[in-house]
Amino acid sequence: MFVTKTLKYFADLLSSHDFVRVHQSHLVNLQCISAYIKTDGGYLMLKNGKNVPVSVRKKTEIIEILDKMHR
Repeated sequence: MFVTKTLKYFADLLSSHDFVRVHQSHLVNLQCISAYIKTDGGYLMLKNGKNVPVSVRKKTEIIEILDKMHR
């Protein structure tokens, strides 16, 4: 399947469904995150074992969102 919409389009569309854009090319469901790893510039470890980088600009926002989820 080929889609001509931008990732920003999908990030806006899915923001109310616990999806967050963590990098220029990555949109992640918050329910699939198992940990935030601070080493190597910062990345998310997902429940399926895959790693997703977190951009420098999004790092603080992602940490705040994860902190709120675990309260």
